[in-house]
Formats: sequence, structure tokens, C-alpha cells
Amino acid sequence: MSMKKIIFTLCIFCSSFLLCQSNLTEQTVLKFISERRWIELREYYDKNKNNITGYENLAAEAYIYTYTNQPAKAIDVTNQIITEFGESMGPNCIEWYGLNLNNYIEIQNYKKASEICDILFHLADKFELGDEMKSVFLYLKDEMNTFDLQPKTYLTNSHPEQDILLDLIADPKTEGLNFEVICNETELKAIFDTGATECFINQQLANSMGVKYASHDTILVNNKELKAKKGMMDSLKIGHITIYNIPVWVPVDSIVSYSFLNVPDLNENSKEKFENATHFMDSLGLILGISIMKMIDEFQFDFNQNKLLIPSKSSHITENINLITIADNQLLLKCKLESTDFIGWLDTGSNQDFYINYRYYEQNDKFSFHEDQKEKFNMLMLQGIKQSWVFKPQNIHVEFNHLDFFSSQSIINTDAENDIIIANQHCDGMLGDIIIRKSDKITFNFRDMWIKFN
Repeated sequence: MSMKKIIFTLCIFCSSFLLCQSNLTEQTVLKFISERRWIELREYYDKNKNNITGYENLAAEAYIYTYTNQPAKAIDVTNQIITEFGESMGPNCIEWYGLNLNNYIEIQNYKKASEICDILFHLADKFELGDEMKSVFLYLKDEMNTFDLQPKTYLTNSHPEQDILLDLIADPKTEGLNFEVICNETELKAIFDTGATECFINQQLANSMGVKYASHDTILVNNKELKAKKGMMDSLKIGHITIYNIPVWVPVDSIVSYSFLNVPDLNENSKEKFENATHFMDSLGLILGISIMKMIDEFQFDFNQNKLLIPSKSSHITENINLITIADNQLLLKCKLESTDFIGWLDTGSNQDFYINYRYYEQNDKFSFHEDQKEKFNMLMLQGIKQSWVFKPQNIHVEFNHLDFFSSQSIINTDAENDIIIANQHCDGMLGDIIIRKSDKITFNFRDMWIKFN
């Protein structure tokens, strides 16, 4: 099991520690937290923070800072919660130590993270959570000690001294927009992929560039464990921004694009199509995931000019923007489908408009179809062809803060058992790359955590 999967399991206790004097506003905050609805929590807190006090106020701040790319602030607030309320929370205090562990890892303070693992071990023993839980904390402590020996990832400045303007290069093989970077003094193509948590590079390139391998592990891609080697790149240059000591995963297994391909029966042609897709990484140089993207204050895709802009000064705007959060390294964005709120996992590596999961479809009466309109849909996944019942409507009304259109390539999953995003409790489905390209420009701001469509 990978470390990130284990870290996620630490949030096993909902924030049920409820003060008896909590008002309705404060109870709403705790409800958002217990349901892990981070974007709604952020929006609600911004509007009502003057009416939120005590534990609920601190809890809201701790989670908002954690999921808006501010781990140092989250640590300060979480320490305050532990100091003021720790003894009265009982086993629920494990949640807050777990959150602190996650944030210490984010700022690469592995010595402190190791100390937190010791505390969690003793709490698991005190509250009789079982040997399996205690073994998890021992394993994490060993991992923290190992990470502490490795060089830390850093960049000289999160925004450049001068604007960086790079050409966007369309690649029909990867169905993405690439740009040129320099890794370990080697020029190659790269792509920003918000659907990837980490950075990936194919094995042939990694070997030729002298990537240093540290370990073998498993990672989760499309809800499927994938064998990979973890390596380290010395440097990555994007224009005149340089990032040093970049962790990178080198898949040993083949890796498949997040594209959803409606493959018919497995005849010879579809088998060839499947084989080509399983060698997706071979045709791509470097995938830059959220772990790198969130280190850069702001960047903009200009689809009219086919340019990638990294400005020297970040924008200070508050209107016509969509707030975002990063939960478990997944970029979440709120929009409306048929006038109903939709929290989507934004995946710029997918050539789709929308994938709407079964839970959202079942709870939303806006989508009503006759049973005879359903069709079998064969999704190309890591484990092979996965078949599900879906609707593929051509005209779903979509609203962003500054973009209004009809979606033409939506997939609505009506099959709970074969819902590929059913394991993701944070979102209602996926927003694909085609959504982004419906705008002339899109700006990602990771300092203030918003996206703007133009």
C-alpha cells in the first residue's frame, strides 16, 4: 500500500466533537466537514465567519488551509485545536494529529512528521484501536525517516521575474497540449495534468536522463494499483523557473490515458486500439501533476494563441472566478449542471466533457431518461475493458461563473457497481479537458486557489 493511501485512511473519525452551545451556523460548518464537502465549506465560511467561534471556527480554518494549499497555516491552527480541546475529544483527536501529519509531509518536515507518528501510535494503543492501526503508524514512521534522508523539492521563486510565454503543441497521440521543458539538461515535451497527483515519465526517457531510483511502490491510477519505480530528477526548467529534486514515478506496468474510449466488441481492430492506448506513456515525455503545479502561483492557457503564460505577477481578482480545493491531491471545482450544483474532479488529461457518477445521477431528478435510452459503454481502464450502462446526452446545460454552454460529450453512469469514481467521496464526477478548451483562456491560480474562464 502506498503512503498516500495510508495517510488518507487516517481521517477515519468525522468531526463529531460538537459543543453543546453551537449555533445553527456552526453546526452547518461541522456538517460540511463530516461530509468532506470542502468547496462548500470554503464558500460558507467566507460568508458567515463572523458568526462562527470556538472549536467550529478553528476546525473550519484548519481544513480550509489544508485543502487550499496553505499547510503551514493549517499546522498552526491544528496545534491550537489540539492544545485547547485535545483531552476532551477522546479518540477524535487522532483526526487532528493525522491532519497535522499530512501537512508536515506537505512542507517536507519529515522529522516532525516522524514525531507525530509516535504520538499516533501511543493514541492508537490508548484507545485500543488494534494492532493493525498501530502497525500503520510504525510503517509511516519508517517512511518519514527514509524521506528525511532524501533531498527536498524546492524552487527559487513561485513566480518568475519576467513573464514566461511558451508554445502549446497539440499532440494527437496523447490528445493533450504539450510544451517544451528541460529535465536534467534534456529537452522534452511535458503536459500539465490536473488528473495526476504526482509526476510521471516513461522508463526509456528516465533511464536516458539518469533518473535516480529510490524505491519500488504501488500507486493508484484510475482506481487501479500500478507498479512503479520512484525516482528523482535533479532539475526541471519551465522557461526560467527552475524546480530542483523532483520526485517522479516511472511506471513498470503500462499506463493508460484517462480517456474514456467507447470500444465495441473486442475484435482485432479494438484489440489494436487497446494495445496502443496501454502504451500511452511511451508517446509522452513528462506528466506534471498537481504536486508540481501547486508550487507555481499562477499560469494561463491561451487557446486562441496556443500559448502557456506564467506571469511575473499574480492576479488579484475576486469576481467571475471559480473557487478550487485540492483534496487528496485532486483538484475540485464547482459548477452547475442543469442549474444543480456539481463538484467535479478537474482532469486536464481526459478527452471528455463530463463523466457524471452514479450517485449524482441517482440523487438528481434533472436527469430523467427512459430505460430504453441506456446503452452499454466500454471504458478502457488499466485492468482492461470495463463495461457499464450509461446515457450519453448531447445537450446538458453547464454554467461556470463566466462560461455558459451546452455539453456535447457527457457520460452519465447509471451503473453503481461499475462507477469508476465511486471510490471518490469528494466529488460528483469528472470534468475533462474538452470543458477547459471551450473557453478562450483559462487561468489557474494556486496562491489564492481559483480558476477563471474567459
